[in-house]
Amino acid sequence: MSFPDTFDKGKNAVDEFMLKEYESIAAAHFNSQNGLRQQFQFYLLIVAVPLTVLGIAFRDRPGAEIDKIGLFKLPHIVGFVFLASGVLGFLMLLSMIHTALDASLYARTVNGVRHYFIDRGAALQLTFKHYLKMPIAQNRPHYFHIRSFFWQVILVAVVNSVYVCIGVSSFYYAPCVSGLIVGLASLGQFCMYWVFCRQREDGEIG
Repeated sequence: MSFPDTFDKGKNAVDEFMLKEYESIAAAHFNSQNGLRQQFQFYLLIVAVPLTVLGIAFRDRPGAEIDKIGLFKLPHIVGFVFLASGVLGFLMLLSMIHTALDASLYARTVNGVRHYFIDRGAALQLTFKHYLKMPIAQNRPHYFHIRSFFWQVILVAVVNSVYVCIGVSSFYYAPCVSGLIVGLASLGQFCMYWVFCRQREDGEIG
């Protein structure tokens, strides 16, 4: 961005707008990060439900009977709870992904506002870029990146897949089918995350 030599050297309407934009988007970014943490906490409650039901169902049963049943041959009602929790976990993962992508979009917007004021300062022959620690690139952070949320997606996807596998196996158990369910379901959820990231990236570029 370049400024004309005769631009208003005092605070103008555009500066006011950019400051308001910075404040509102920075607050939105903070809120989205808090929202993501709350969603993950709610997810942990969802995945704890089947384990609680499992503990109650086998509380008074002898150990030999529990060993005979096994994790993949649970009573239908317990298996249904695992299956439902896996499906709900998948829906929660969708929500978490979109919240994380929104947070990245807000961060990019804040970077753009910083870049505006650096250009504004350059037009005033004021150099303060070296005082800034936060980035100014509008294509950062990447929507898809191997950081904490990446591993969080992997963890949630695997847990969801295992829960669905346990639920399905309570109605029909076959070792090869169980392994296939876990592998394909985990891969499918990860691919879904990658596709959503690409859609956001391509949407901005387009």
